[in-house]
Amino acid sequence: MYSRRDEKWKWVRQCHGRSKLFKYNTYTVLLVALLLLGANSANSQGPDILGVRGLMPRLKKTYKLTTADVASLAPLIRQENVEMLILYLRFSKDPPEYSDRVWMQIIELRGRSDTNWATGLTGRHRSALVAASRVLERRMLTILVEDYVDFMAENLDLDDWQFDEVTKAFVWDRKQRQAAVNKNIANLPVLHREFAAIAAQTEWSLGRIMTPEQLKELRLMAEKGIPFAA
Repeated sequence: MYSRRDEKWKWVRQCHGRSKLFKYNTYTVLLVALLLLGANSANSQGPDILGVRGLMPRLKKTYKLTTADVASLAPLIRQENVEMLILYLRFSKDPPEYSDRVWMQIIELRGRSDTNWATGLTGRHRSALVAASRVLERRMLTILVEDYVDFMAENLDLDDWQFDEVTKAFVWDRKQRQAAVNKNIANLPVLHREFAAIAAQTEWSLGRIMTPEQLKELRLMAEKGIPFAA
């Protein structure tokens, strides 16, 4: 099973731990280097941040793809991988951002991909591409949420229990928003209403978890322009 602790992420967690912020600028430089030096290759021997290498055999088996099918789809999957990494770079700055803006970019990216895949593909090939895209999207968002919670933990001085509960709240938020996009991407007014309801629930959860002082600091962070998911 895919885990962020695999490959590149293993040494990051060992060196930093939960109690310390990632050095976001260094982190960004590292990812840019990965993009330039082979992160867009499914067969690269370098770090495979979103697990593309392990994804390809699964797609081949699930969708009964031939070797020729995989060869023809690989460039599109690699491109989707790069798009997700670029999106991560955009929102993993210091401070990291997990907000509605992230999801609007996800919606825009899905629209571009759907347009690019509209012709020249069989139904089975398109299904495989969509499946790959959703997996890469989920993995990228999972990493971004982890970064955001790490940032909150450091700046709001969360204890271990709070850290675990805030993590659960934002994992729930991410899953609910992704499900809402899957269901209502073609109906943006409905999708925005769903996002508002999810944000309200996340905010309620944070109010239950954090102290009044921490909530006050969170509001101050928002006033300073640090985007807040809820």
